[in-house]
Amino acid sequence: MNQLEVVELSDNALTGTVESWFFSLPSLQQVNLANNTFTAAQISGPHPDRGGITSRNNLVALDLGFNRIQGYAPANLASFPTLSFLSLRYNALRGTIPLEYGQIKSIRRLFLDGNFLFGKPPPGLVASGTEVTGSLGDNCLQECPTSSQLCSPAQKPISVCKRAYSGRPTSIPFERFRYEVCDGPSSIHHERPISVVELKEAPSTD
Repeated sequence: MNQLEVVELSDNALTGTVESWFFSLPSLQQVNLANNTFTAAQISGPHPDRGGITSRNNLVALDLGFNRIQGYAPANLASFPTLSFLSLRYNALRGTIPLEYGQIKSIRRLFLDGNFLFGKPPPGLVASGTEVTGSLGDNCLQECPTSSQLCSPAQKPISVCKRAYSGRPTSIPFERFRYEVCDGPSSIHHERPISVVELKEAPSTD
């Protein structure tokens, strides 16, 4: 396993959790696990080796799109120094886009569309002159500039976003929203998940 460089297991009806040891394989470069039914991906931070040196593998491309992954977008993905392609599109991710994603110097293609991410995109992703392409569309983001190609397609209707967050409004100031929805006593990861069918059937008021 230590020599494994490329993993192509898309469209295999795989389920469960992609565990952290997998992303720590020393030679791993390209991973395609898209179009399965994974519900979680554990990505830990870098750990020092026996010599006390902290290092990451040379992961270049990771595709976890079109699964059923819940929770928050893993900020630790930003610690892979050569990551240039990342897709977490069409899962069930919530919360904000990690600021670290806007600081990945190697990233060129980023797809986070089709989730329930809210808040503002990291400035490093949507700033003028950025080299990052992909999509942040079909989420619950606010203030995603239309001048940025990443902000296409449009965000979800407000009615769908409210339902996904148990009726909480998604237009209130970020710090208050973060406390009430993410850090408060009724945090979203303790509430009953909303199914894709329920979300599709949610009435739109927009």
